[in-house]
Amino acid sequence: MRRLADRPFLLGFGLAALAAAAAALVMRGLFPHFAGWTGSASFSRIAENLARSGLYSSDGRGPTLERMPLYPAILALAIRAGGAPWRALALALNAAAFAAAAGLATRLAARLHRSAAATWACALLLAGHVAWAAEALSFRESAWFALALAGLASALASERVGFGALLGAGLAAGAGYLLRPTGFLLVAALPAWIWAARRALPASWLLCAGLALAAAAACIAPWQLYAIRNFGGPVLEDLEGGNTALKGALPAYWALTPKVDYDLLDAWLVAREARTRPGESILQRDRAWRADTLRAIAASPLNWAAKGLCKVALLFSPVSVPLGYGELEPAGESVRVAHFQLDPWAFASVPAATLILAGALVRARRWRAAGAAERSLLAGLALLVAGLVLVHGATLSETRYRLPFDPLFAILAAPVVGGWAGRLLSSSHED
Repeated sequence: MRRLADRPFLLGFGLAALAAAAAALVMRGLFPHFAGWTGSASFSRIAENLARSGLYSSDGRGPTLERMPLYPAILALAIRAGGAPWRALALALNAAAFAAAAGLATRLAARLHRSAAATWACALLLAGHVAWAAEALSFRESAWFALALAGLASALASERVGFGALLGAGLAAGAGYLLRPTGFLLVAALPAWIWAARRALPASWLLCAGLALAAAAACIAPWQLYAIRNFGGPVLEDLEGGNTALKGALPAYWALTPKVDYDLLDAWLVAREARTRPGESILQRDRAWRADTLRAIAASPLNWAAKGLCKVALLFSPVSVPLGYGELEPAGESVRVAHFQLDPWAFASVPAATLILAGALVRARRWRAAGAAERSLLAGLALLVAGLVLVHGATLSETRYRLPFDPLFAILAAPVVGGWAGRLLSSSHED
């Protein structure tokens, strides 16, 4: 076991690959021929148009900002390379990203903690995180975003941060931005994270932060130029932002929470918009939804604040939320959930997620005893978590939005959980 711990990337990658293969077999049985496979259909629609016509479009006719561009581009490559069975290739690529993120996290845990027990704990926690494995294999960007996060942490949580690492950090932050709407948090946190690692830098903080931001800007610039050319201006996120914010502000939020996925509201929102504002473009509709969100918040600020607290709790819940499946039925001017079915898989990750979150919290409370590299990781993760809480508390929250961050939490939790396991084993031997 100690020999395997001496190769932490291979240990984390291998165990995660086995976990991904097991999760894929289970999901393949649940969703034969990929029918009903979890994820978002909009990614595949855009990817198919991109692969076949070179147009970044959701409907095959005009350009779109419906999704951030990097994951549709990855799927488009899978379509071009894989042909008809491209979904199997895309699934394998997601599994590889999931395993690589676990490998990087395990290697960083070994570097920070210098303990075989901590190295094994990190690898096993991530491999045993069923909900994270299932989310990573969904047709969404989650596994790739986790890989960007792990790359960013590997670059900056080090005793010495060279110019190459700073370039890598900037590229990882830029990739994170291009993967999901909240990816801008990685770029926003970059200067402060580099400040936290200032004693390990090869030059002044200003020069190093500028270099990293320049690398991030080089990644982001093509997307912004595309937005300016086709939509008249730069964008912070995709055009799902208004939809997401409105779903979190409507009174219907309480009817769905924590039972079913909020995406069930999409058809109801679009139908309502078509009745009240017919003939709007997607861009006009997004702006209208953002205005509706502000009106809903102004109508009941206390209710919105209560929702925010609930959203934060759901974000860090060891139980996966939503808890199951159902259908929406009209209920006056709102909706209600009908035919709800509890999903037992929502509870599958409770042991691993609880250990990861509790262990990370315990380790964070001991920050004074941490080395400089681990303090850098703590500072960077604190910045990202603060941004995550603000964004999802104000808009919409489900447990899956936290899952790509769990490899970083597992790095912190590893020595704590490894210590708990050691004491448990020693006490059992004594008995």
